[in-house]
Amino acid sequence: MMASISAAKDMYEKGVEQIKDFNKQYGDFFSPIQSDMDWYNKNVIGAARDQLNDLYSSGIDPARSAEGRSIISRFINQVPYGKIN
Repeated sequence: MMASISAAKDMYEKGVEQIKDFNKQYGDFFSPIQSDMDWYNKNVIGAARDQLNDLYSSGIDPARSAEGRSIISRFINQVPYGKIN
């Protein structure tokens, strides 16, 4: 019983860390060009927020469920890094 509780806690903490890492890496973009800021907010920050909101509205906890963590991982891996650069 304690092993399964510990495993569930570990998976939860990993899910929370994934979300924190994404916010740390991509949450602080600044540019003197407003159109770049608008694009970034729409395609990176806004897309992440929409993804999380969709998960929660579907009843999926992105930090606690394996399905939620896999959706978040897939989203992070599909971020358009080339366009961001």
